[in-house]
Amino acid sequence: MIPFVPQLYDKLTNFATQKVSVIIWFFLCSAILLFAPSKLLQILHLQSISDVAAPALGLVFVVSGVLILIQLFKLMRIWREKRKRLQENKSLCTKLEKLYSIPEVKSGFKSQADCISWSNKVAPLLKFNQEYYTNFIDNSYKLNIRGLSGDTVASFYSIMVSQLEMAIRQLRNHTDTEVS
Repeated sequence: MIPFVPQLYDKLTNFATQKVSVIIWFFLCSAILLFAPSKLLQILHLQSISDVAAPALGLVFVVSGVLILIQLFKLMRIWREKRKRLQENKSLCTKLEKLYSIPEVKSGFKSQADCISWSNKVAPLLKFNQEYYTNFIDNSYKLNIRGLSGDTVASFYSIMVSQLEMAIRQLRNHTDTEVS
């Protein structure tokens, strides 16, 4: 490959990103001058410009068309990524809601081992937000300490449930705002 081609491509795509309206204007103007009937160009006194600059206009037309296509493909990729993230967020939200909705979350687990098992299912799903994950895990570790009073364990557990609720709300908000 010719060494300067990647740099040229980068410069063209950077220009395309910043000046889309200018590129569209170039594309339309060159298209009009290239493809308009000669009678129309004579009426508009543009026939001589079209005749003299035809090769340059052709190049402008092709290059600006390619830059517009590059932008369209970038926008399509961004849209697909957003859609994928939205689907992932919905799926994650559903999983977290399912774990939150089990009766033991409100009424209490039968044993410490059941609560730890539940927290081990929730924790990996919270990795989308480091703050929720860290707060949940820190308090989950504390649940493993034997001999703590019921009030102490309840406060750790309360923080964990709170982090889970906030995660669900955040995911709901993101899916609601991206849908609307």
